[in-house]
Amino acid sequence: DCRGERQPGQPAVILEAGMGNSAYDWRRVQPELAGHMRVCAYDRAGYGWSEAAPGPRSIPGMAAELHTLLEQAGEAGPYVLVGHSYGGILVREFYRQHPQEVVGMVLVDSAHEHQLERLPDEEAQALTASLKSLKNLVWLARLGLVRLLARSILLKRFASLRTPEEQATYLPMIVRPAYYAAVLAESRTLVETSAEHPAPPELGALPLVVIEAGGRPETLPAGYTEERWQQTRAMFTAIQEELVGLSSHSRLVVAEKSVHAIQLEQPELVIEAVREV
Repeated sequence: DCRGERQPGQPAVILEAGMGNSAYDWRRVQPELAGHMRVCAYDRAGYGWSEAAPGPRSIPGMAAELHTLLEQAGEAGPYVLVGHSYGGILVREFYRQHPQEVVGMVLVDSAHEHQLERLPDEEAQALTASLKSLKNLVWLARLGLVRLLARSILLKRFASLRTPEEQATYLPMIVRPAYYAAVLAESRTLVETSAEHPAPPELGALPLVVIEAGGRPETLPAGYTEERWQQTRAMFTAIQEELVGLSSHSRLVVAEKSVHAIQLEQPELVIEAVREV
């Protein structure tokens, strides 16, 4: 989904969503940017309206798929890459594979390649346990039970769906078996193959803005104690500070009103960062 016109000498902006998210999660960012630049969002395999992946998933493979997609779509570089959460890992892998095509980067509350080893024990155990739940959801979706429960349960999880129009657009995407299979496959790339990932690549003097979520939910997520929440956020804060250090031409922004999905909670900060880069 590419919008806007590219001016002479201007890079294209590529939006990479987080795990479990699609191009639709950039709906409060992409239209605002498109008035000034060429900006593309897409659905990874299994998300949104993309078909399921034909085989096992890997971080290098997903970055390679994005490059192939851009080539096939005729969207040539150079690029400014914008990655949210898990998408931050993917845009860094894209840079590792094609550094000559990347001229800037925005990381939006990015995850880390070795995040599992840095999580508090309780958090790491919960992430590992979630794989079993995701396997069950794949089967429940195939039986149609997820679709039956969508409005009563899923809407509570996706609180960013503010209007009936947004709900009507998004819900069909997250009741498909392919959606849960994709989340399961991507979760495995962090849980089961974490030790195989290389460290984040050094970016030299690449223009970089890192946006950290500094907000707090009104109610802590289920299963979270105050101590667990503080430990987890401290880990994410350390990650964002480390990522800023990847480039000598970088800046850290704290989104004080956002818990994680900054592109939906404070989209103006993402828009400003992309324009700056």
